[in-house]
Amino acid sequence: MRLKDQIKLIKSALKKQELYSDVELYYMKRQLNEVKHKLKLKRLQKKKGFNNEYSKTGDSDTQGRGNHGLRGESEQPKESGKS
Repeated sequence: MRLKDQIKLIKSALKKQELYSDVELYYMKRQLNEVKHKLKLKRLQKKKGFNNEYSKTGDSDTQGRGNHGLRGESEQPKESGKS
């Protein structure tokens, strides 16, 4: 069941409080808060952009990797092109 559907069902059940006991009402309110929180996290994961802290990519430090042979350091000739 979708999260939005769960929220709608729980809210409609909470409107009819006389049908449920105090324990059931407490459980439904707690579930409503949990489902809202899950929906918020899901929306944040879908959000695209640089400030998305919930994205799936790692937080690797590209500058701190060091030399892995991608850029070799070659020695320059001591005498420049004299002919």
